[in-house]
Amino acid sequence: MKTIHINVFDKVATSRQRDGMIVCGNGNYQVQFTFDNEWDAHDQKTARFIWNGQYIDVPFTGEVCQVPVISNTLSVSVGVYTEDLSTTTPAIIECKKSILCMGGEASAEERERQADRAEAAADRAEAAADSMGDIEDRISELERLVEQLLNDTDDDDNGGSEENKTLTIDYPSLVNIPMGATSVSVSGTCTGYMSGGVVNFVFVDGNNNIIYHKELCSGADNETFIIGEKIDVPLEATKCGTYYMGADNVYNESDNYGYECNLTLDFDDDTDNGNDSGGNTTKIKIENPQDIDYGNAGLYNIPDGTTKIKVSGRCIGLFGVWLALVGDYDQVLYTYKLSEPDVENTNVDLTLDVYSDVLYYGVTSTGATNQYFSSGETYTCDLTIEFIG
Repeated sequence: MKTIHINVFDKVATSRQRDGMIVCGNGNYQVQFTFDNEWDAHDQKTARFIWNGQYIDVPFTGEVCQVPVISNTLSVSVGVYTEDLSTTTPAIIECKKSILCMGGEASAEERERQADRAEAAADRAEAAADSMGDIEDRISELERLVEQLLNDTDDDDNGGSEENKTLTIDYPSLVNIPMGATSVSVSGTCTGYMSGGVVNFVFVDGNNNIIYHKELCSGADNETFIIGEKIDVPLEATKCGTYYMGADNVYNESDNYGYECNLTLDFDDDTDNGNDSGGNTTKIKIENPQDIDYGNAGLYNIPDGTTKIKVSGRCIGLFGVWLALVGDYDQVLYTYKLSEPDVENTNVDLTLDVYSDVLYYGVTSTGATNQYFSSGETYTCDLTIEFIG
């Protein structure tokens, strides 16, 4: 998806010249607006696109809207207005005519090919309709597994009773997460015996897959670190604990060595996490395919002063979909799984703490903590990202 950026300041709309031109006849353009504070009260807006004496209005929320198919023109004017008649000036975007803008009549041979393509498209539509039953079966199975997981957690020995809200870890291990816990405060000490590695606090699902990890300390030789972290509990997590190295894979006790810890875990049901924090809130929209070019390629900047990120919406990916929090040199610091491989999550809803070392975030199809790379061709998403300060 090609993105055209338009800044709106003091009601004046200006397009960014380095974004280039719109090639007529294409439908893969979107406009990313940046509004000043005057527009904070207007979530519902309408973008007007005018060319060749005609216009198309495109209603949208947030800051991103789809560009309609522009045809047979050298420029298009774009502006925004609301129902209470808050308006902008037009921003002028240059266009180039495509081959479809040229005149000509299809030959008999071409008309025959068009008829064949129409017939093939009808066959594909019929096959897609037949496959909808398979998708519905997969969704039903996912709902059954979620219900089973919740029931299993209800039967757990640590099932949310008040006396189990504080747990201790005095050796590398996993502990059950109390029912209803939304965050955990980790305090105590951790001593590493192997330099070159890291000790992480991890969350695992019912199959012991590591779904999120947060670095606690380096694995320096015989060095003791004082720990003090508050970490959000992922929705799918059933257990948490410590792990050496912290690669996103299956938690394996035999691979977990090289450190000791003495930690206290205080679980809380932070019902005030999110929009009721009383701070400043900014929302943006992510839709695929991405074509983001500010900051580092494929990544979004995180506004200054942000302390939490709230993510909601839907996504599906061939290998799963992950939210990556990224620091300097495109290094992935934290990852959070949004969906399982080839399973659509229609109810993404999570809130994460943003630490001082986090500068960017992005969506990716890998949960590994390494150099960030965009992999948008393997997933699609429709997510709202809310920054809370």
